[in-house]
Amino acid sequence: MRQFKVFGGVMALTARQLNIVSSCFLFKGVDKLPESIFSLTARQFSAGEDIYTEMSFSRSVGLITRGRAVVYKNDGVLLNTLAEGDSFGVAALFGTVDYYVTTVRAKGRCDVVFISDTLLTELFKSEPATVINYITFLSDRIRFLNSKISNFAVPNTETALGMYLYENQCDGTVSIPGSYASLARQLNMGRASLYRSLEKLETEGVISRKEKTIIILKPEKLRKI
Repeated sequence: MRQFKVFGGVMALTARQLNIVSSCFLFKGVDKLPESIFSLTARQFSAGEDIYTEMSFSRSVGLITRGRAVVYKNDGVLLNTLAEGDSFGVAALFGTVDYYVTTVRAKGRCDVVFISDTLLTELFKSEPATVINYITFLSDRIRFLNSKISNFAVPNTETALGMYLYENQCDGTVSIPGSYASLARQLNMGRASLYRSLEKLETEGVISRKEKTIIILKPEKLRKI
């Protein structure tokens, strides 16, 4: 594994940050936090700083406790935006591959708590519930990625777009994290095809759109698409 490069300052956790850590997926159903959690620190990153790159990463779960970060494929395509409480690096913890598959970059001031593989191994031994939580998280990620893979085998652009909107909605709203051109590349279609599909869904009253916010008006019809 490549050596992890330390960026930014290191700080003791505030009560607010500790609450975010205790609410993460690992500690679901755990009544009392292990003492080792209270010794964790947060690392501070400034806008534009790389947190993880292909060759500079850690065998740790990274947990955003302040600010946001963006996740890019190593070819520059935007994949996701991470907010407070979101995590990254989970799938890279115990593998044998010595490179990271994406770039995680701070979007503005960003504080991250890293829970190392060593600490996690200790947690797994002392708190069996954390093992189940970790496996559950990975299982959900596998299902999610399988659905993403299916986007590349769908018969038309409208179906690919419909799947994306249905899977990424939050209370009936989808916020496009990057540009529509980036979304088109993510869905493996041309930008013109994407706009035609969006206009078709708008004309049929399935969605309404304002800039990069899409409101789903007819979720059942979208699901059928």
